[in-house]
Amino acid sequence: MTFAYSSTDIPRAAASVSSSLLAEVQRARDFITLRRLYRRLPRFTADIRNWNRSAMATIRVLNEAHRAILQHCITLTLAEIAGRGQGTPPAAFALVILGSGGRGEMLLMPDQDNAIILADEVNQDTAARDWFADFTNNLNRHMEEVGYGLCPGGIMAGNRAWRKGLSQWRRQLGRIIAHPNPKAARWSNIALDLEFLYGEQTLVLTLRREIAWRLRENPRLLRMMVEDDAEGRPPIGIFGRLITRTADGKKNHIDIKRNALRIVADAARIYAWRAGIDVNNTVDRFRGLTRQGVLNHEFVETTLAAYDTLLDLYLDQKLQQALSGANADDEPPDDELLDHNLLGPHEQELLRLSLRAVKHLQKQLQEDFEID
Repeated sequence: MTFAYSSTDIPRAAASVSSSLLAEVQRARDFITLRRLYRRLPRFTADIRNWNRSAMATIRVLNEAHRAILQHCITLTLAEIAGRGQGTPPAAFALVILGSGGRGEMLLMPDQDNAIILADEVNQDTAARDWFADFTNNLNRHMEEVGYGLCPGGIMAGNRAWRKGLSQWRRQLGRIIAHPNPKAARWSNIALDLEFLYGEQTLVLTLRREIAWRLRENPRLLRMMVEDDAEGRPPIGIFGRLITRTADGKKNHIDIKRNALRIVADAARIYAWRAGIDVNNTVDRFRGLTRQGVLNHEFVETTLAAYDTLLDLYLDQKLQQALSGANADDEPPDDELLDHNLLGPHEQELLRLSLRAVKHLQKQLQEDFEID
Protein backbone atom coordinates (compact mmCIF):
# COMPACT_ATOMS: atom_id res chain seq x y z
CA MET A 1 0.00 0.00 0.00
CA THR A 2 1.26 3.50 -0.78
CA PHE A 3 0.31 6.78 0.83
CA ALA A 4 0.17 10.21 -0.78
CA TYR A 5 1.05 13.23 1.32
CA SER A 6 -0.14 16.69 0.44
CA SER A 7 2.15 19.71 0.50
CA THR A 8 0.55 20.72 3.81
CA ASP A 9 0.91 17.27 5.39
CA ILE A 10 4.73 17.45 5.28
CA PRO A 11 5.25 20.72 7.19
CA ARG A 12 2.41 19.72 9.56
CA ALA A 13 4.14 16.41 10.35
CA ALA A 14 7.50 18.11 10.78
CA ALA A 15 5.90 20.72 13.04
CA SER A 16 4.41 17.93 15.16
CA VAL A 17 7.83 16.34 15.65
CA SER A 18 9.31 19.75 16.48
CA SER A 19 6.60 20.91 18.88
CA SER A 20 6.82 17.67 20.87
CA LEU A 21 10.53 18.15 21.52
CA LEU A 22 10.15 21.87 22.25
CA ALA A 23 7.45 21.11 24.81
CA GLU A 24 9.78 18.65 26.54
CA VAL A 25 12.52 21.29 26.61
CA GLN A 26 10.17 23.77 28.31
CA ARG A 27 9.25 21.17 30.94
CA ALA A 28 12.86 20.27 31.75
CA ARG A 29 13.61 20.98 35.41
CA ASP A 30 17.37 20.43 35.39
CA PHE A 31 20.47 20.43 33.19
CA ILE A 32 20.64 16.63 33.13
CA THR A 33 17.26 16.53 31.39
CA LEU A 34 18.37 19.22 28.96
CA ARG A 35 21.47 17.19 28.13
CA ARG A 36 19.32 14.14 27.45
CA LEU A 37 17.16 16.19 25.08
CA TYR A 38 20.26 17.65 23.39
CA ARG A 39 21.51 14.12 22.72
CA ARG A 40 18.23 13.36 20.96
CA LEU A 41 18.86 16.06 18.35
CA PRO A 42 20.44 13.71 15.77
CA ARG A 43 17.35 11.47 15.81
CA PHE A 44 15.11 14.55 15.84
CA THR A 45 16.97 15.90 12.79
CA ALA A 46 16.69 12.57 10.98
CA ASP A 47 12.93 12.57 11.61
CA ILE A 48 12.63 16.06 10.14
CA ARG A 49 14.67 14.90 7.14
CA ASN A 50 12.15 12.14 6.57
CA TRP A 51 9.48 14.78 5.99
CA ASN A 52 11.50 17.45 4.20
CA ARG A 53 14.62 16.66 2.18
CA SER A 54 15.64 20.32 1.93
CA ALA A 55 18.76 20.64 4.05
CA MET A 56 18.17 24.37 4.52
CA ALA A 57 14.65 23.73 5.82
CA THR A 58 15.92 21.00 8.14
CA ILE A 59 18.56 23.32 9.58
CA ARG A 60 15.91 25.94 10.35
CA VAL A 61 13.90 23.44 12.38
CA LEU A 62 17.02 22.10 14.10
CA ASN A 63 17.92 25.64 15.11
CA GLU A 64 14.53 26.15 16.73
CA ALA A 65 15.44 23.22 18.96
CA HIS A 66 18.95 24.53 19.68
CA ARG A 67 17.59 27.96 20.58
CA ALA A 68 14.94 26.47 22.85
CA ILE A 69 17.53 24.41 24.72
CA LEU A 70 19.92 27.36 25.06
CA GLN A 71 17.14 29.68 26.24
CA HIS A 72 15.93 27.17 28.82
CA CYS A 73 19.51 26.72 29.96
CA ILE A 74 19.55 30.47 30.69
CA THR A 75 16.25 30.20 32.57
CA LEU A 76 17.56 27.35 34.73
CA THR A 77 20.81 29.19 35.42
CA LEU A 78 18.92 32.29 36.58
CA ALA A 79 16.74 30.10 38.81
CA GLU A 80 19.81 28.41 40.26
CA ILE A 81 21.41 31.76 41.11
CA ALA A 82 18.18 33.00 42.72
CA GLY A 83 17.98 29.73 44.66
CA ARG A 84 21.42 30.44 46.13
CA GLY A 85 20.09 33.71 47.50
CA GLN A 86 21.89 35.90 44.97
CA GLY A 87 18.72 37.44 43.63
CA THR A 88 17.58 38.43 40.17
CA PRO A 89 19.50 40.36 37.49
CA PRO A 90 20.38 43.80 38.90
CA ALA A 91 19.98 45.53 35.52
CA ALA A 92 18.69 44.98 32.01
CA PHE A 93 20.75 42.70 29.77
CA ALA A 94 20.60 40.89 26.46
CA LEU A 95 22.32 37.63 25.73
CA VAL A 96 23.20 37.33 22.07
CA ILE A 97 24.28 34.39 19.98
CA LEU A 98 26.93 34.83 17.30
CA GLY A 99 28.35 32.97 14.30
CA SER A 100 26.25 30.09 12.98
CA GLY A 101 23.86 30.43 15.91
CA GLY A 102 23.25 34.06 15.06
CA ARG A 103 22.46 33.04 11.48
CA GLY A 104 20.15 30.24 12.60
CA GLU A 105 22.49 27.71 10.99
CA MET A 106 23.84 25.60 13.84
CA LEU A 107 24.43 22.00 12.83
CA LEU A 108 24.53 18.95 15.08
CA MET A 109 27.37 19.80 17.49
CA PRO A 110 27.90 23.57 17.63
CA ASP A 111 30.31 25.22 20.01
CA GLN A 112 29.24 28.18 22.08
CA ASP A 113 29.51 31.60 20.46
CA ASN A 114 27.76 34.09 22.71
CA ALA A 115 28.08 37.51 24.30
CA ILE A 116 26.12 39.77 26.62
CA ILE A 117 25.08 43.40 26.28
CA LEU A 118 24.53 45.08 29.65
CA ALA A 119 22.65 48.24 30.53
CA ASP A 120 25.14 51.06 30.93
CA GLU A 121 24.46 51.55 34.65
CA VAL A 122 26.23 48.25 35.33
CA ASN A 123 29.55 49.94 34.53
CA GLN A 124 29.23 52.11 37.67
CA ASP A 125 28.08 49.30 39.97
CA THR A 126 30.75 46.85 41.17
CA ALA A 127 28.20 44.50 42.73
CA ALA A 128 26.21 44.36 39.49
CA ARG A 129 29.36 43.68 37.47
CA ASP A 130 30.24 40.83 39.84
CA TRP A 131 26.69 39.44 39.59
CA PHE A 132 26.82 39.29 35.79
CA ALA A 133 30.35 37.82 35.82
CA ASP A 134 29.11 35.01 38.09
CA PHE A 135 25.96 34.52 36.01
CA THR A 136 27.73 34.31 32.65
CA ASN A 137 30.49 32.01 33.91
CA ASN A 138 27.90 29.66 35.36
CA LEU A 139 25.87 29.89 32.17
CA ASN A 140 28.79 28.95 29.92
CA ARG A 141 29.60 26.03 32.25
CA HIS A 142 26.02 24.77 32.19
CA MET A 143 25.79 25.11 28.40
CA GLU A 144 28.89 22.93 28.19
CA GLU A 145 27.32 20.38 30.52
CA VAL A 146 24.26 20.25 28.27
CA GLY A 147 26.41 19.61 25.19
CA TYR A 148 27.52 22.95 23.72
CA GLY A 149 31.30 22.90 23.85
CA LEU A 150 33.29 25.86 25.08
CA CYS A 151 34.41 28.11 22.25
CA PRO A 152 38.12 27.47 21.52
CA GLY A 153 38.53 31.17 20.79
CA GLY A 154 36.88 32.25 24.04
CA ILE A 155 33.88 33.89 22.35
CA MET A 156 31.61 33.52 25.36
CA ALA A 157 29.77 35.89 27.67
CA GLY A 158 31.83 34.67 30.63
CA ASN A 159 34.87 36.24 29.01
CA ARG A 160 35.13 39.96 29.92
CA ALA A 161 35.91 40.81 26.30
CA TRP A 162 32.41 39.59 25.39
CA ARG A 163 30.60 41.01 28.46
CA LYS A 164 30.17 44.79 28.19
CA GLY A 165 27.76 47.64 28.56
CA LEU A 166 25.88 48.93 25.52
CA SER A 167 28.01 52.08 25.27
CA GLN A 168 31.20 50.03 25.48
CA TRP A 169 30.01 47.80 22.64
CA ARG A 170 29.10 50.86 20.59
CA ARG A 171 32.51 52.44 21.12
CA GLN A 172 34.37 49.23 20.31
CA LEU A 173 32.44 48.61 17.11
CA GLY A 174 32.77 52.26 16.18
CA ARG A 175 36.57 52.04 16.44
CA ILE A 176 36.70 48.78 14.49
CA ILE A 177 34.58 50.16 11.65
CA ALA A 178 36.46 53.47 11.55
CA HIS A 179 39.92 51.89 11.76
CA PRO A 180 39.67 48.31 10.47
CA ASN A 181 42.54 45.83 10.35
CA PRO A 182 42.78 42.13 9.41
CA LYS A 183 42.26 40.95 13.00
CA ALA A 184 39.16 43.12 13.32
CA ALA A 185 37.84 41.77 10.01
CA ARG A 186 38.09 38.19 11.26
CA TRP A 187 36.42 39.18 14.53
CA SER A 188 33.64 40.92 12.59
CA ASN A 189 32.90 37.85 10.46
CA ILE A 190 31.66 36.31 13.72
CA ALA A 191 30.37 39.32 15.64
CA LEU A 192 28.27 40.82 12.83
CA ASP A 193 25.95 37.82 12.97
CA LEU A 194 24.80 38.82 16.46
CA GLU A 195 21.22 37.77 17.16
CA PHE A 196 19.04 38.23 20.24
CA LEU A 197 18.71 35.15 22.43
CA TYR A 198 17.38 36.21 25.85
CA GLY A 199 16.70 39.34 27.89
CA GLU A 200 16.01 42.89 26.73
CA GLN A 201 15.84 42.86 22.93
CA THR A 202 16.00 46.65 22.56
CA LEU A 203 19.68 46.54 23.59
CA VAL A 204 20.41 44.33 20.57
CA LEU A 205 18.31 46.40 18.18
CA THR A 206 20.09 49.57 19.29
CA LEU A 207 23.50 48.03 18.68
CA ARG A 208 22.51 46.63 15.28
CA ARG A 209 21.21 50.04 14.18
CA GLU A 210 24.51 51.58 15.24
CA ILE A 211 26.49 49.03 13.23
CA ALA A 212 24.35 49.56 10.13
CA TRP A 213 24.74 53.36 10.32
CA ARG A 214 28.51 53.21 10.80
CA LEU A 215 28.99 50.73 7.95
CA ARG A 216 27.02 52.98 5.62
CA GLU A 217 29.31 55.86 6.58
CA ASN A 218 32.52 53.83 6.34
CA PRO A 219 32.38 50.48 4.49
CA ARG A 220 36.15 49.78 4.59
CA LEU A 221 35.67 47.03 7.18
CA LEU A 222 33.50 45.08 4.72
CA ARG A 223 36.30 45.13 2.17
CA MET A 224 38.70 43.71 4.75
CA MET A 225 36.15 41.02 5.59
CA VAL A 226 36.23 40.02 1.91
CA GLU A 227 40.02 39.74 2.16
CA ASP A 228 39.68 37.55 5.26
CA ASP A 229 37.17 35.34 3.44
CA ALA A 230 39.65 34.94 0.56
CA GLU A 231 41.97 32.94 2.85
CA GLY A 232 39.57 30.03 2.36
CA ARG A 233 39.30 28.59 -1.15
CA PRO A 234 36.79 26.10 -2.55
CA PRO A 235 38.66 22.79 -2.90
CA ILE A 236 38.40 22.53 -6.66
CA GLY A 237 41.20 22.91 -9.22
CA ILE A 238 41.31 24.78 -12.50
CA PHE A 239 40.16 21.74 -14.45
CA GLY A 240 37.28 21.01 -12.08
CA ARG A 241 39.11 18.35 -10.11
CA LEU A 242 38.40 18.08 -6.38
CA ILE A 243 41.25 18.86 -4.03
CA THR A 244 41.12 16.49 -1.06
CA ARG A 245 43.23 15.90 2.03
CA THR A 246 44.20 13.01 4.26
CA ALA A 247 42.61 12.74 7.70
CA ASP A 248 43.40 10.08 10.31
CA GLY A 249 45.33 8.13 7.70
CA LYS A 250 42.39 8.12 5.29
CA LYS A 251 42.53 9.92 1.96
CA ASN A 252 39.93 11.98 0.11
CA HIS A 253 38.48 14.20 2.83
CA ILE A 254 37.20 17.73 2.22
CA ASP A 255 36.67 20.59 4.66
CA ILE A 256 33.49 21.95 3.11
CA LYS A 257 32.55 23.86 6.25
CA ARG A 258 35.59 26.13 6.06
CA ASN A 259 36.14 26.09 2.32
CA ALA A 260 32.60 26.16 0.99
CA LEU A 261 29.73 26.69 3.46
CA ARG A 262 31.57 29.46 5.29
CA ILE A 263 32.38 31.21 2.00
CA VAL A 264 28.70 31.34 1.10
CA ALA A 265 27.76 32.63 4.57
CA ASP A 266 30.57 35.22 4.46
CA ALA A 267 29.44 36.54 1.08
CA ALA A 268 25.82 36.83 2.21
CA ARG A 269 26.87 38.67 5.38
CA ILE A 270 29.11 41.18 3.60
CA TYR A 271 26.66 41.93 0.79
CA ALA A 272 23.74 42.22 3.24
CA TRP A 273 25.43 44.67 5.61
CA ARG A 274 26.53 46.79 2.65
CA ALA A 275 22.95 46.83 1.30
CA GLY A 276 21.40 47.52 4.71
CA ILE A 277 19.49 44.22 4.79
CA ASP A 278 18.76 43.59 8.46
CA VAL A 279 18.50 39.79 8.58
CA ASN A 280 21.09 37.18 9.55
CA ASN A 281 20.16 33.89 7.93
CA THR A 282 22.22 33.19 4.80
CA VAL A 283 19.21 32.22 2.66
CA ASP A 284 17.20 35.23 3.87
CA ARG A 285 20.11 37.54 3.13
CA PHE A 286 20.41 36.26 -0.44
CA ARG A 287 16.65 36.57 -0.97
CA GLY A 288 16.83 40.15 0.25
CA LEU A 289 19.74 40.88 -2.08
CA THR A 290 17.67 39.61 -5.00
CA ARG A 291 14.67 41.75 -4.03
CA GLN A 292 16.86 44.85 -3.85
CA GLY A 293 18.46 44.07 -7.20
CA VAL A 294 21.95 43.76 -5.69
CA LEU A 295 22.44 40.29 -7.13
CA ASN A 296 20.92 38.63 -10.18
CA HIS A 297 18.04 36.24 -9.44
CA GLU A 298 19.51 33.38 -11.48
CA PHE A 299 22.92 33.83 -9.82
CA VAL A 300 21.36 33.69 -6.35
CA GLU A 301 19.25 30.63 -7.18
CA THR A 302 22.34 28.80 -8.46
CA THR A 303 24.25 29.77 -5.32
CA LEU A 304 21.46 28.64 -2.99
CA ALA A 305 21.02 25.35 -4.86
CA ALA A 306 24.75 24.71 -4.37
CA TYR A 307 24.51 25.72 -0.72
CA ASP A 308 21.61 23.33 -0.11
CA THR A 309 23.45 20.50 -1.87
CA LEU A 310 26.58 21.01 0.22
CA LEU A 311 24.54 21.14 3.41
CA ASP A 312 22.68 18.02 2.31
CA LEU A 313 25.85 16.00 1.67
CA TYR A 314 27.49 17.19 4.88
CA LEU A 315 24.43 16.74 7.08
CA ASP A 316 23.78 13.21 5.82
CA GLN A 317 27.29 12.06 6.72
CA LYS A 318 27.26 13.75 10.13
CA LEU A 319 23.83 12.29 10.91
CA GLN A 320 25.02 8.80 10.03
CA GLN A 321 28.03 9.24 12.30
CA ALA A 322 25.95 10.56 15.17
CA LEU A 323 23.18 7.94 14.87
CA SER A 324 25.66 5.08 14.67
CA GLY A 325 26.64 5.90 18.25
CA ALA A 326 23.19 7.01 19.39
CA ASN A 327 22.92 4.27 22.01
CA ALA A 328 26.45 4.66 23.31
CA ASP A 329 27.54 6.72 26.30
CA ASP A 330 30.32 8.36 24.33
CA GLU A 331 29.87 11.63 22.48
CA PRO A 332 29.20 11.46 18.73
CA PRO A 333 32.36 11.91 16.66
CA ASP A 334 33.36 15.55 16.27
CA ASP A 335 34.65 15.30 12.71
CA GLU A 336 34.04 18.34 10.53
CA LEU A 337 35.40 16.86 7.29
CA LEU A 338 33.33 15.39 4.47
CA ASP A 339 34.49 11.90 3.49
CA HIS A 340 34.56 11.83 -0.31
CA ASN A 341 34.98 8.03 -0.21
CA LEU A 342 31.41 7.65 1.07
CA LEU A 343 29.84 9.54 -1.84
CA GLY A 344 28.38 7.79 -4.87
CA PRO A 345 29.19 8.95 -8.41
CA HIS A 346 26.09 11.15 -8.63
CA GLU A 347 26.85 12.78 -5.27
CA GLN A 348 30.46 13.34 -6.27
CA GLU A 349 29.32 15.16 -9.39
CA LEU A 350 26.85 17.25 -7.37
CA LEU A 351 29.67 18.12 -5.00
CA ARG A 352 31.94 19.18 -7.83
CA LEU A 353 29.27 21.36 -9.46
CA SER A 354 28.34 22.94 -6.14
CA LEU A 355 31.94 23.82 -5.35
CA ARG A 356 32.25 25.43 -8.78
CA ALA A 357 29.26 27.61 -7.92
CA VAL A 358 30.87 28.61 -4.61
CA LYS A 359 34.09 29.45 -6.44
CA HIS A 360 32.10 31.65 -8.81
CA LEU A 361 30.41 33.38 -5.86
CA GLN A 362 33.73 34.11 -4.19
CA LYS A 363 35.15 35.49 -7.43
CA GLN A 364 32.10 37.74 -7.86
CA LEU A 365 32.40 38.99 -4.28
CA GLN A 366 36.06 39.86 -4.75
CA GLU A 367 35.35 41.66 -8.01
CA ASP A 368 32.51 43.68 -6.46
CA PHE A 369 34.79 44.80 -3.62
CA GLU A 370 37.79 45.26 -5.94
CA ILE A 371 39.99 42.64 -4.30
CA ASP A 372 42.88 41.52 -6.51
